[in-house]
Amino acid sequence: MGDSKDEILEAELAKLGAAGGAVGGAIGSAAGAAISDAPYFGTGAASGAAGGAVGAKLGGKLMKDTAEEGTVELNEPADAALRRVVQVLSEAGEIHPSDTEAPGVRAVVGSGFLEMNPAVIDATVEPVDDKRTRVKLRASAKEGLIKQGTAQKAIEKVASALRGESG
Repeated sequence: MGDSKDEILEAELAKLGAAGGAVGGAIGSAAGAAISDAPYFGTGAASGAAGGAVGAKLGGKLMKDTAEEGTVELNEPADAALRRVVQVLSEAGEIHPSDTEAPGVRAVVGSGFLEMNPAVIDATVEPVDDKRTRVKLRASAKEGLIKQGTAQKAIEKVASALRGESG
């Protein structure tokens, strides 16, 4: 069994916070060095990254969970459909262990504004008959004050890729 979707989303948000904090810390450190002639460029970035990660992880715990669902029917047997789902999700993001017994896969994909907000996608496959398969998609994301439709955009992105549409 894999990590819970909340744990995954909080870890992904912490990575984003660390990146933002590192940039801010480096800029602050460079500005401070220019004023005081101190040679400490790296410490500002490292401190900023640590603070950004902690802040984003805490913020993730306080953000509202959102979820969306969708389905896609593929004209192929279940085993081929599962391979396609794994390929699409591998290309769209990072695969994580699934927490379900049903045949499927879990991944974290970028979504929302500039695809910066992470969404966890759980995809399961179920045969309709021996030549068609239904793929059920469930996306979970955290939303702040400004709603980005992260979960819905993640569903649309993956469904479009499964159908072979470019976008």
